[in-house]
Amino acid sequence: MTTSSIPDIDLTPLLTRTDHAAERAAGEQMRSAITTVGPFTISGALPEPDLLHAVDRATRAFFAQPFDARMAVHIDRSKYHRGFAPLGEEHGGTDHNEVYELAQDLPAGCGRDPMAGPNQWPDLDGFREPVEKYFAHMLTVARAVFRGLAIAMDEAPDYFDPHLRQPSTAMRLLHYPHYPPGDRDRTLPACHEHTDYECFTILRASSPGLEQRTVDGEWVATPPVPGRLAVTLGQLMEVWTNGEFPATTHRVRQSTGGRCSWPVFCTVDYWTPVAPRPQFVSDARPARAPVIAGQHLWSQTAEAFSYLDDRVQAGHVSFTGQVHDPARGRQVPRH
Repeated sequence: MTTSSIPDIDLTPLLTRTDHAAERAAGEQMRSAITTVGPFTISGALPEPDLLHAVDRATRAFFAQPFDARMAVHIDRSKYHRGFAPLGEEHGGTDHNEVYELAQDLPAGCGRDPMAGPNQWPDLDGFREPVEKYFAHMLTVARAVFRGLAIAMDEAPDYFDPHLRQPSTAMRLLHYPHYPPGDRDRTLPACHEHTDYECFTILRASSPGLEQRTVDGEWVATPPVPGRLAVTLGQLMEVWTNGEFPATTHRVRQSTGGRCSWPVFCTVDYWTPVAPRPQFVSDARPARAPVIAGQHLWSQTAEAFSYLDDRVQAGHVSFTGQVHDPARGRQVPRH
């Protein structure tokens, strides 16, 4: 299979919501793409070029800072898993990338979602405004993809709307740096083979490197295509469809150093119950175990990041939306 074999879906009808027949056609195309190929791309969803260039500049400026400046917003300084994660911080140091992570910028203690709160913004001119604007745009794109997925699942187009009031969707600025000459870690993958925890991921990248596995088990290189965004399904969508829409296994191989990418990990509200819909359950395909969306995401994230797993083990944070108050010696809700 070649990159040109990956289906592309025009998201315009799902963004504008003015032509119900065109929306339904887009949703049906999405179902066909997922069940016959797996990964797909979307078009008609990118913001204006000036914003894309500004985000690219901001990303490269952030990672070009001295290490101490990046560490000033280290992710361990945040109660809400926001900020910079250096090489080796995630997955036990198995990948060769560094991360800046953000989500909706909300007041501290704004709800029962342990991941809802303020971002850690670096002291860097020209950074926050374009990154926030891009993320806001991608939240709108995500709602359109959710609308298409609902149609693909034979649900009403607005099926996911009640679960998108304060979604735990996050965005990453990812940097895959050059290997220093003679570096012993040159054998590390840029990002190991995995599936994402959320409903789906929307990805833009500066250069090739992404590889995705199709439903037939074939790996296909998927370099960036002008005007398109890559979409991979995640674990929650696999649960919702009882395996009919499987999570997309993907990886990133090292290519040219200095690669950047901007994945947006799209999901629902923290306390959303996720269980197989009846149309995907039969005697031959029993229902998979249900999960709570945020608890699944939170627990998987804690396993991936050593600093967060340490907090869990120490009882400083739990998946039930509570944190430990050392002064009182008990669990207190985050609101």
